[in-house]
Amino acid sequence: MAFARRTRGVDADRCDDAWAGVVRPQHRELAAALYLASCDVDLDDALELAAQAKDPDRICALNGALIGASTGVTPWMEEQFAQHEFAWQIEVLVRDLFVVGLTSDEPVEEIRAWYPKW
Repeated sequence: MAFARRTRGVDADRCDDAWAGVVRPQHRELAAALYLASCDVDLDDALELAAQAKDPDRICALNGALIGASTGVTPWMEEQFAQHEFAWQIEVLVRDLFVVGLTSDEPVEEIRAWYPKW
């Protein structure tokens, strides 16, 4: 793991304690996800490291969103996403959300019209 090699000897709990007094909890997750998405680790290593955090659900969600926004659909389609049971349905939903987000003045209302039970 490239990240583990660069952080050898760093006490993660001590870093968390130092951040606790300075940064709000929701900003800590965003900062961690931004760091993981911007450092030069591969996709699997970034998600694995995010899963080991104190609040893995938030960090993994943010990390996945940031990596997806920066790399596009291609890496997901080739690796993990292609193996997903509902890959086609997820791809259609993501493309709908993306198009509506770019073209609509009120994207939330339009998505509710397209997907009423969602």
